[in-house]
Parts: sequence; C-alpha cells; structure tokens
Amino acid sequence: MGCCSSAAQSSKREWKPLEDHSCTDVPWLLLFILFCVGMGFICGFSIATGATARLLSGYDSYGNICGQKNVKVEGIVNSGLDLTQKKYVFFLDPCNIDLVHQKIKSIALCVSACPRKELKTLADIQKFAETNGSTLCSYELQPSEYTTDPRAAKLCPKYPVPESAPIPFFHRCAPVNISCYAKFAEALITFVSDSSVLHRLISGVMTSKEIIMGLCLLSLVLSMILMVIIRYISRVLVWILTILVILGSLGGTGVLWWLYAKQRISAGALESQIAKDNLQALLIYAIAATVFTVIMFLIVLIMRKRVALTIALFHVAGKVFIHLPLLVFQPFWTFFVLILFWTYWITVLLFLGTTGSPVPNEEGFVEFRMTGPLKYMWWYHVVGLIWISEFILACQQMTVAGAVVTYYFTREKRNLPFTPILASVNRLVCYHLGTVAKGSFIITLVKIPRMMLMYIHTQLKGKENACARCMLKACICCLWCLEKCLTYLNQNAYTATAINSTNFCTSAKDAFVILVENALRVAAINTVGDFMLFLGKVLIVCSTGLAGVMLLNYQRDYTIWVLPLIIVCLFAFLVAHCFLSIYEMVVDVLFLCFAIDTKYNDGSPGREFYMDKVLMEFVENSRKSMKEAGRGGGAEGRELKPMFMSCLGFLHAFKIFLFMLHLRLHQNILYKGFILRFYFSSLISSLCMNDDLFFRAMQVCIPLTDLLGTLEEILPKLQKDVSVWIMAKDSGFPGVHTLLDKIEAASEEPVPVNRCSANNLKSAVLYIFTSGTTGLPKAAVISHLQILKGAAGLWAFGATSEDIIYITLPLYHSAASLLGIGGCIELGATCVLKKKFSASQFWSDCRRYNVTVIQYIGELCRYLCNQPVKEGEKNHKVRLAVGNGVRNDVWREFLDRFGAVKICEFYGATEGNICFMNHTGKIGSVGRTNFFYKLFFPFDLIKYDFQKDEPIRNKHGWCEKVKKGEAGLLISKVNAKNPFFGYAGNKRHTEKKLLCEVFKKGDLYFNTGDLMVQDHDNFLYFWDRTGDTFRWKGENVATTEVSDVIVMLDFIQEANVYGVSVPDHEGKAGMASLILKHNASLDLEQMYKQVVTYLPSYACPLFLRVQEKMEMTGTFKQQKFRLVDEGFNPSSITDPLYFLDNSKKAYVSLTKELHEMILSGKMKL
Repeated sequence: MGCCSSAAQSSKREWKPLEDHSCTDVPWLLLFILFCVGMGFICGFSIATGATARLLSGYDSYGNICGQKNVKVEGIVNSGLDLTQKKYVFFLDPCNIDLVHQKIKSIALCVSACPRKELKTLADIQKFAETNGSTLCSYELQPSEYTTDPRAAKLCPKYPVPESAPIPFFHRCAPVNISCYAKFAEALITFVSDSSVLHRLISGVMTSKEIIMGLCLLSLVLSMILMVIIRYISRVLVWILTILVILGSLGGTGVLWWLYAKQRISAGALESQIAKDNLQALLIYAIAATVFTVIMFLIVLIMRKRVALTIALFHVAGKVFIHLPLLVFQPFWTFFVLILFWTYWITVLLFLGTTGSPVPNEEGFVEFRMTGPLKYMWWYHVVGLIWISEFILACQQMTVAGAVVTYYFTREKRNLPFTPILASVNRLVCYHLGTVAKGSFIITLVKIPRMMLMYIHTQLKGKENACARCMLKACICCLWCLEKCLTYLNQNAYTATAINSTNFCTSAKDAFVILVENALRVAAINTVGDFMLFLGKVLIVCSTGLAGVMLLNYQRDYTIWVLPLIIVCLFAFLVAHCFLSIYEMVVDVLFLCFAIDTKYNDGSPGREFYMDKVLMEFVENSRKSMKEAGRGGGAEGRELKPMFMSCLGFLHAFKIFLFMLHLRLHQNILYKGFILRFYFSSLISSLCMNDDLFFRAMQVCIPLTDLLGTLEEILPKLQKDVSVWIMAKDSGFPGVHTLLDKIEAASEEPVPVNRCSANNLKSAVLYIFTSGTTGLPKAAVISHLQILKGAAGLWAFGATSEDIIYITLPLYHSAASLLGIGGCIELGATCVLKKKFSASQFWSDCRRYNVTVIQYIGELCRYLCNQPVKEGEKNHKVRLAVGNGVRNDVWREFLDRFGAVKICEFYGATEGNICFMNHTGKIGSVGRTNFFYKLFFPFDLIKYDFQKDEPIRNKHGWCEKVKKGEAGLLISKVNAKNPFFGYAGNKRHTEKKLLCEVFKKGDLYFNTGDLMVQDHDNFLYFWDRTGDTFRWKGENVATTEVSDVIVMLDFIQEANVYGVSVPDHEGKAGMASLILKHNASLDLEQMYKQVVTYLPSYACPLFLRVQEKMEMTGTFKQQKFRLVDEGFNPSSITDPLYFLDNSKKAYVSLTKELHEMILSGKMKL
C-alpha cells in the first residue's frame, strides 16, 4: 500500500476536502495484518494437525474413521476396527436433533451403504443387511441376531428408518425426506405440526421455482428503479408519514377513550374484579396513548420545518446514483466477498472440529478434543469472523463515502474521475485501511459481549429466574443500542476521513462535533428519512407480493402457495434493504458534507459553496426566512444554526498535575519564571496605585529588573517591613537581594516532601491581582486546580503539541499565564512570547515563526483590523485564535480580512468558578449551555436592579431568573466541585463576591458582576459589567480605585467614576464626574500628572465632567446610570467637559469639534 512507511500524521482540525491524502492509523493496519496472519496460522494448523479424513469420510461414535483401518482407543470398545469396506456414516436416529447444543443426539456407525428405501421393521433392517451387506445395527450384533437379541432395541436404528442418501464428498447418510426434520422446522415455524402439510409446502416451492426466481428478479429491478426515482416521490412520502402519524395516533387514542367511556357507563352492571381491572387497565392505556400522541404531535410540529433538508438530500442522492451508477452494484461485491470469507471460515471451523485427540465422553463414546492452550483457538477464530466481517462492511462504507465525497466536493461534475468508485477503492487500499480496521474493531468489542450474553441466555433458557432473565435481556438491549450508535458514528468518521484524510479518532471527534451541532437535523433525517426508506421497502415487497399472488393464482399443480409467496416477499425485502441501505448511506454522507460546507463556507468570494443547486435553494430559502424573522429567530432560520454545544471532552488533569508538580519539585526555571514574572509584575503595577495598602500586606517583593526603578522613591520605606529580591544575578541597590544566582545554584534533586507546601489540588499556588467588581485590587487565590483547568483550555479548543502559540498579552494577565503558558506546558507545544504587542509586526511575526495559534483580547483584534490593508494578509498558518472580548463587527472583519481562522471565544474570570467556551464559531457568543453543562457547572442569570446596583429579590426574599433573551446577572453555584477560593487576606472582599440564599435556604453563589444574555438556542452573550467595574482596552477598571487616586488631590471633594460607550471601541472609556472643594478651582495640569502617575494607562479617565452637586440614590450611593446615559456630548451637557489628549499630554476642553473627531475616529484614544 502507498506510503505505509510515512510518519504518524499530526492531528488536523481544518476541513480541506480532497486537498491531500496521507496514511491513517497505520499501527492499526499492522495489527489487523498480524491478526490475519494468526487466522492463517489457525487454518494451516487445522489442516496440518486435523484428520482431514475424519471431516471428509466421517467417523463413528467409537472413534473409527469410515473407509480405513483404525487404531485402538484405550478404554473404548468397538474402536480400532478395520472399516475399509464401510465408507458411510449412518445415524441410528438421524431426526433426533439437539437445537441447543447443535448436534444429532444419536449413535453413529460406519456402514457399507445407505438405506435407499424406508425400513419399517427389524426384519426389514435384517433383510437389508443380508442383501446389501450393510449392517445398520451396532457392531456387536450380527444380522442374524437383529430379530432375536433383546439388545436390538437399543443397538439398532429407530424404525421406521427413513430413506437416505450419501451427502456428496462428505460420506454421510442423510434422510431424503425433509419431513424427518419436522422438529427442527417446528422450532422455526410453529404452525407446522403435520408432516403432510410440510410436504405439500415443499412440493409447492419446487413446482413454482421458476416463478419464484422471476419474482426475485422483479424485486431486484424494482429496487434499482426505486433508487433512481425516490428523489421525485420523497415529498409524497413525507406527507404520507405525517398523515399516518397524526391519524394513527389520534385514532388509536380516540378508540381507547371511547372503549373506556363505554365500559365506565356499563360499570354498574359489572360486579366482578376482572371487569374492574380491565376498566383500570383501559384508563392507563388511554392516558399513555394520550401522552404518546401529544409527544408525537410536538415532534412532528418541530420537525416539519426541517423536513425540507431531508427532501433536498434525497433529491441529490438520486443525482449521485445517476453520476455514479456503479454504486448500485456495491451490495453485490460486498455480499460476494462476505460469502467467500464465510465459506473459508466455515471450512476452517470444520477442520478445527476434527483436530485433537480422542477422549471418552460421559456416554462412553469418543469425542475429539484439543488440550492445552490450543483448545482456545476457536475463540480467536470466532473473533476473526466478527472483526473481518465488520472490516468488509466498513470497507463498503468507506468506499461509498469516498465516492460521494468526491462527487460533492467536485465543483464541476464533468471533471469527476472516470470511475469515482474505483478511485475511492484505490484511496481506501492505499491510505485508509488502518482506519477501517480500527473502526471495525470497536464494533467487534461491543458485538462480542452481546453475543456471549445471548449465548448464555440461550443455554440458561428455562433455568434462570425472572430477575436474571430481565438483567440479561437489558444488558443485551443496551449493548445492541450501543452497537447501533457506534456503527452510525463510525460511518460518519469514515466520511470525515475521506474528506480530510485524518485518523479515526480525530475523524470521529470532528464528525461527532458536527452531528451534535446539528442534532435536530440528524433527528429529522434519521426519523423522516428512515421512515421514507422503510416505506420504499414496503412498496417493493407489496409490489412483488402482488405480482406473486397474480402469477401463483393461475397455478393448479399444488394446493398451497403460501410458502413460495413468503419466500418471494422475504427475498424482496432483503434485496430492497440491501439497495436502500446504500441509499441511506449516501444520504448520511451527503448530510455530513452539507453540514461541513455550510459551517465553513458562506457563498462569498473565496468561500463558495460546494453544494448542489437543490441544496443551495434550501440554504437561500433558510436565509430569507432568517431575514423575515428579523433577528434569525424563526424556525426556518434556525435551520442554519448549530444545535448543541460540542462537548469539551475529558480533562486529563492528573497527567497535567503530575507534570507541573514534577516541574515544581525539580525547580524548573521555566515554570518558576513565568509564575514569578506575571505575579510580581502585577504586584508592582498595583503597588504604584496605593502603596500604604501593600506595605502592610507584603513580606517579600520580587520585582523584575526593568520594574525596579518604580520602587526607587519608596524603597527606603519598603525595606523597613519587606525583604526585597530582584530577578537578576547582581543588584546595584543596597539591601536588595538577587534571585537568579540562587536559582542557578539550587540543587537538581527533588524537593523533600516535608518542604512542599502543596498537599492537594485546592492548595494555593500563586496570587493574581485583579480589580474584580468591588473596588480596590485584590489578590485572587489561584489553586493548582484552577491552573490545571486553565492549562487545559487550549487543548479543549483543539490545540495540539504540534502547534506554535503566539502570546503578546502581558503575563500578569491570567489568559496569558494560565491559558497561554500553562496550555503550552500541558500540550508540550512551542510558545512564541512577545515582550510587547505590536499591530504592525503581528502577522510578520506569525509568518516568521510559523505560528498556528494566537491569543487575543477584543482590542487586539480591532488594532489588527485598523492597520492599513497589505497584500498577503491571508498568507499565514494561523488556524486558531483564542481569547475573549471581540465585538461582532470586528469578528466578521477579522475573518474576512485574515482568512478562515477559527475564533475560539471564551468567558471566564480570574477568581471565578465558571467558564464558557464557544466551540461552534457562533459570532458574538461566548459559548453555549445545555442540560449536561448546567448539571456539572450550575449557573443562572438573575434579574438585576440597575438603579440600586443589586440583584432583585421577590416578596419572599428569593432572586428571580430572567427569561431567555433578557439580560441578567451571571451567578455560579459554589460547591465542592466548583469552589470559590476568594482573595488572600481579605475576608470582607471574599464575602462580598458571594450571594447567599439566592433560590433556597443555604445555597451559595459566586457573583461574577457580569450581565449576560441567553438566547432561545442557549447561546450566551456578554452584555455588560455591573457595579464598580467596567472594561477598557481588554482590562477591568475598578471605579473605586480610580476615585481614590483622584480624591487624593487637595481641590477635589468627591469623584464619581463610570464608563461611557465610544463608537467603534470595545468596552467603555473612563469618565469622572468631579465635585470641587469650596472656593477651589480645577487644576488640569496637576490632575493629568496625578492619574498618569498612579494609574495604569487603561485606567486613566479619558473624560472629566465638573458638577456642582453629586446625585445620590435612595440608598445613599452615587448615581451613575443617568451620567452613563448622558455620555460626553457637549451639545447636551451644560457642565464643563474635558478630554485627555495623549498627544498634548494634558486635559483639554472638550469642544463640539473635538467631540466630532472622537466619534469619527480621527482622534486616537
């Protein structure tokens, strides 16, 4: 096969239909080849060690092989006989068949000839022996003793002895009259108890065999015709489905209620307990039928708008068979290969049955059994039957998928390969046999225990108790359902492999995500579509049956023609099922291709659809419906929306934990480096805002070298209480300790256990200073558990160890440190760490370092979009962009301008216990919720009082949930699984972040301070921040800390800080409403110097408003909302307004002209 020696392929996430081909799951192909070699070994062993003569010539119950001299078996009489003249095996009671153990319960003898006519008495048996020289009684009886010896009743055959004839090549006497097997037939057909009836049935079949063959051919032709014309009658079948479901359910329910009412009216005359029980049973049935009818009606109501896609897919499937006519013959080749394999398997099984040594059984006769480990070879042989059979079926699925994928993703159908089926087979053989082997093995793993349970159930039939029988049947049913689900998933995984040439696990995951995103579509296709195909099968069976009735009715050579008709109908159904299953397979492949096409293409230049015109019309109609619905909320509009949030997968936290713990114990510099850097960078930047607060809290300070200058003026005061260390090998400051030289001199040996502070996942590992939502900077406690969760973020979005991740965010930002650096460590990926973000150098860096994953915040994407357009902006390898805060318009512009980069938007707070991740690419959404997500991460959106700045509680004191589509405060339940670790050394602020007794007594929730909206499709959208915090330039700005800095000025009496919206900018810009002290004037120069000195750039208020009186709420809080609504428009505000002009490094008067420049984007903020 091609490229078998290629290296293991990397996991891909982009869909690139038919662009390249590579070998997939090569180890599994090698494993399958080794398994087949084992099957060959069993075949050779059974032929080499088994007595072929025992299989072909047969042997008697004493171990003698018929037609040759034999060796004596110790302890067995009548063994070791010379049976050269006795070449046929004869059973004394050939009709005594044990259905459970699958064998004939009779003594076997070697005879010279089979009785060619029925022998009714012992005298007839004696006469046959004397005439033909063939003794039918046991060896110890002579023919002359048949009628006189009392042992003849046991040692002679049961009479009448049926007429028999030798089986060709196998020298066994088999009864000629099939009625001998009446008992066996009764096990299959219970109504046959009279051998004369069975004889007439068989006679009818033999007489009408030409008609049967003709009708079977007719069913074959009808199936092939139906596959072509079904696309034209699919709409009619859908209407039939809808009418039958509605009328059938309503009619059945009505009849049950009518019967119940009728019996209830006459209940007075019914005194018996049986009548009362029947009346109660009718009531239960009627209620159950009503519930079923309501559910079915709702399902039909929901699905009716999605039936259009099913009809369109069936229409396109019909075209596929026109362009790929060889698909029609695919079942023939598969069936032919299966027959060849099954013939080989049965032959080897028969050879295995002849191997082994002769061993006496309980009845004193001889059986041939293998001893030692070799006796388990038949288990291996059975596994081979299942695995290789599933492998052959999977090859058919992969062949069909490859051909249909080639058809779908070829824009010009005239450019299709000459034989797409053969091209698909070639790709299968050259590249994807390993994937097929792996998929079929998974099915085998499920099928084997189910078959074992079925065997146990058969063996214990009539012996087990009711509980055991129920448990066995339940397990068998569950395994059957699992097998069907895996078969469906495997089929879609093969399609994904055919499209993208990825290995089985990657393909299965990608296909599963697509299917889950389109769950309602899948449900519609698998209910409506399957029922349509079932109706097609019924149509073929009925047509063939009707033709059979008309033809057989004219025959007068037999009396019963039921069996021929049943045979014809069964064959017609089998043929229809084989052909229409291929049709169903084609529809499933087309659907997955369509889902991928609509997800990654939108019809714009460069992203044109691949789909057929019929599907294109469906998409256009859906888009029109979305426009008519106003906001895309209509039922038709939702056709193009994903249906469920894809699962995040399992978090392999234990592996990450061991890895990070290993790094820590061995004092790995990389690990320590990034932790210390972002921690102390944040500490120093916060220190400059409010030194007195941190002088009291800190015991050790470790600034970076380039930040040490910020401490010069307060270093003497700091050193009184704090030990200062610097991240350098030497220091120019007296009393400042160096750290890098100590790290280099540290031992490489693991840290002793008694020196490790961490003892569980909830132990604190570091602090990250965050503004939160309640004012001053707070040191959020970050545990090992939170680091593990953050480090798994990139993996959850699909990043791998092969990715190169570009980080331009500051490392004191939790997204950069936990998600970025932590994610790189967890994956073993390459990290490109930029000291400072540069919009002009961003894409050149990505090309230079072959970056595949980038991190962003909303402003970063806007900065990139604001750069001048250059040629080759899509010439990069970036496939994932992970971050949060990007606006809808920037999101769209980013994708249009920089290529098909998957935007992985998420939501999370540094100290929070809730996180959302957008896996579906829904623009504007931070993620999607569902029942299972809320089960593990419970949260709610509650009503919020914007005036009082607190949650709304009802008259009972409980919070109220908002409706879908309304903004509400996001709160997350705090429990053992989702703890909130709070803030270090600040119990008051920790408690302030918690909401108690929200919905019931004793519950506890984390207040995120964020307002979110959940739409009717369960997508979540960030709406705004509440309280004392707003977001600007990707950072949280705490209004109270800004106010504290401003009121330090001697001419300021009070400051009310809030955020205002600026067009075309994410977040809100800071604005401060000021109240001056009595007889004081506003010193703009000193104001500018104060904010730029003590506040980071993003926290400096861009606008100032001087008021005479500060408005207060009823609870004596500063009024913000009216100020926010008024904004910074000098045309509507009479108060003096000022603007922070960074170019002039001063606050200047905000005029109307300057206001217009800000709104138009000419003035840089």
